Amino acid sequence: MIDQITAAFQIDGSTKSASATAQMAFTVGPHDGHPVFDLRQTISSATLDGVSVPPAGIAHHDFDGGPDAQMRVLERWLTAGTSHVLALSYSLGTPASPNARGLVWEAESSRLSFDFFMSDLNPARYLEAWLPSTALWDRFPVTLEVQMAGAPAHVLLSNGAVTGLGASHWSISFPASFAPCSHFLIIAAADRITQHSAATVLPGGLAVTIDVATRNSDGIDLVAGAAAIAGHLAANTTGTGPCRHGGRHTALLTAPGYHNMEYDAATTTANSALAHEVFHSWWARGLVPAQGQDGWLDEAWTTYMTGTPGAVPLDTSDPAVTMWPGNPWARRTPTWTLVTPRDARPGSRVTPDLLQRNARGSIVGGVSVTAELTERKPKTKRKATRATPARSLTTRRTRS
Repeated sequence: MIDQITAAFQIDGSTKSASATAQMAFTVGPHDGHPVFDLRQTISSATLDGVSVPPAGIAHHDFDGGPDAQMRVLERWLTAGTSHVLALSYSLGTPASPNARGLVWEAESSRLSFDFFMSDLNPARYLEAWLPSTALWDRFPVTLEVQMAGAPAHVLLSNGAVTGLGASHWSISFPASFAPCSHFLIIAAADRITQHSAATVLPGGLAVTIDVATRNSDGIDLVAGAAAIAGHLAANTTGTGPCRHGGRHTALLTAPGYHNMEYDAATTTANSALAHEVFHSWWARGLVPAQGQDGWLDEAWTTYMTGTPGAVPLDTSDPAVTMWPGNPWARRTPTWTLVTPRDARPGSRVTPDLLQRNARGSIVGGVSVTAELTERKPKTKRKATRATPARSLTTRRTRS
């Protein structure tokens, strides 16, 4: 169990390079053994409690979780219940994760575009892309210092608590309630981005500050964007229940085709997906999938609740669909072969879009508990989220 992550990024615009150090304080679980964690950067040096560990002794190993689901194993046998600190140094580059995005430098300039760029459609695209981390079932605080040199002024956007330490120098504190999928962080050149703040009061009296930003080249109306977010926050509070993320919501509004992703009270999104991504602060980053393969639950429900038309009823003559492969280390949103001709050609492959389009019928309607939520949504879903605001929902739990 990770107790705390303390890390620093040093970014050099003159060489267009970056390095990182991270200290992972952790406590061994109830059994003696080798700790397991992940980091998708190339480790150059490491110490455990001040004693050197070769990078080869913290290598990735396959746990049969599927493609790209490997985890690092610390080859030191540790006693149950003991506490330790693993210190790591590494160059900060493009994560060894599917479809990842690294530091993007503007041509013939030291202006940087950096985005944590998380994804629930690809494994190993959460916090482990940049910092040592565990799986979705863990929660721990993170303190990250970011300092830039050799570059013009930059701004940093985050859903953590940001403290300015100087020009292009920040400290970000992410709370202990954050899961590895929660962290929103973007860095951009100050003359390439526009920001706007607005205030709203949600039903029930919660005052919320809405911080929005956009790249100048995208031409997004931030005043209208903030007003739309305020409307979605109010509607979700009325229809689902109070937001558990406090009095701030942060968003980078982009042109279509960049990247739509949810975080705790934050999003990167085009206007066309704004309602969907804001709703995810309730389902996905409020009620959090417990494992990497459980993301279909929040994607299907969110899409259904934010206006997907034409959901197809479940055909009970179809073969059973395996939603949980039986391995807790799996880290990919499930796909499967579809045989219902009303939805697609026989034998075609389900895509995330098709999964979402058929949220009520072929996906959600096939699982008893979630089907009940669908059929009686005005009452049941409010009860479910309010009664267990911090619990994780697993595919296996729906079976009971």
